[in-house]
Amino acid sequence: MSLVALLVALVVLGASAAIVVATLPTTSSLTVPTSSTTPGGTGQHTTTTTSRSIPSAALVAECVADVGAVQTAAQAYRAVNGTAPPAGTAWATRASRGGPYLQSWPSAPGQFTVRWTSSTVLVTPAHGRASRGSAGTASPPSGCYAV
Repeated sequence: MSLVALLVALVVLGASAAIVVATLPTTSSLTVPTSSTTPGGTGQHTTTTTSRSIPSAALVAECVADVGAVQTAAQAYRAVNGTAPPAGTAWATRASRGGPYLQSWPSAPGQFTVRWTSSTVLVTPAHGRASRGSAGTASPPSGCYAV
C-alpha cells in the first residue's frame, strides 16, 4: 500500500512542478542603477535612479514547490492512515504510520518557513504576510510571493 501512496505522491508532485513552471514569467526585467549627465545652466547635473528589489523567481518557485510537497505528503498520509496528519513535522519525516512521507522538512532559513497546522499549510515569509493553504497570491503579496 505504501508503494501506491508513493507513486500517487510522485504524480502529484510532478503535476505541481509542471504548474509552477508554467506560471513562472518567461522574461523578467530588473531595474539597475543608472546615471545620466545633462547640461544645465552653469554646469552639469547628474541624476541617479536606484534599483528596486524584486523577488527571486527561483526562491518563489522553491517555496511553491515546498508547499506542494507538504500538501502531497499530507494527502498521502491521509490515504494511508484515514485521517489528517497531526500538527508539526514529525509525521512527515519519521518512519512510522506509513512514513516517511518527506525525506526532510522543507526549509529556507532567512527566507520563509513552511508549517503544517493539522489541517493546512502555513507559509510565513521572512518579510511580508503569511498565507494559509496555498502559496499565497493576495495583494499585497503573501506567503511565497512575499519572499
